[in-house]
Amino acid sequence: KRRFFNFSHIKWWMRGFGPPSPQFVKLRILRSNSISGATWLETGTYLGETTKFLSRNSKMVFSIEPAALLYKFATKRLSRLKNVQIVFGTSEEVFESTITKLQGNANFWLDGHASGDITFSNQEVTPIVHELKILANHLSRFEECVIFVDDVRGFSDKLGTSKYPSKEFLVEWANTNNCSWSIEHDIFIAKKLKYFGD
Repeated sequence: KRRFFNFSHIKWWMRGFGPPSPQFVKLRILRSNSISGATWLETGTYLGETTKFLSRNSKMVFSIEPAALLYKFATKRLSRLKNVQIVFGTSEEVFESTITKLQGNANFWLDGHASGDITFSNQEVTPIVHELKILANHLSRFEECVIFVDDVRGFSDKLGTSKYPSKEFLVEWANTNNCSWSIEHDIFIAKKLKYFGD
């Protein structure tokens, strides 16, 4: 069976498979680590590629997009998907109200970091601190949930050395909220799962 590689795959190979990983790698990580059939809350819709992928195995996907142009584009592009709702606004404005719409188990794809081009940008490069603070207040609503934080390479090794919080911030958040955690291909993964047996 023939495999076709685009330029992003070649650049990834030339970097020794270091971050950032191509989209297909990130999608595999989301699929293999998520709770099957659970509701998704995504921050940073961009062109809707990941949103469309998530909708294939989810009863509902809520995707938050603060850039007006990208919101209009994604809304039109994904209009036929009845289990997708694009939410317009910043995480600071709509993240908490969107969480309250989730029912059952949930997956969170936190990828609302400013990344140039036509993505939204304000004084904060990333809303991740706000998002995780709100999420911690609502974790008890979910029997099980998985939280994915993209672009972990941007998180500094020490607090205050970049515009992102430190990696230790992510680890401390996971530990404080009784979540197991791991890092795969530039994605921080925190899991709150119900285990059976001893």
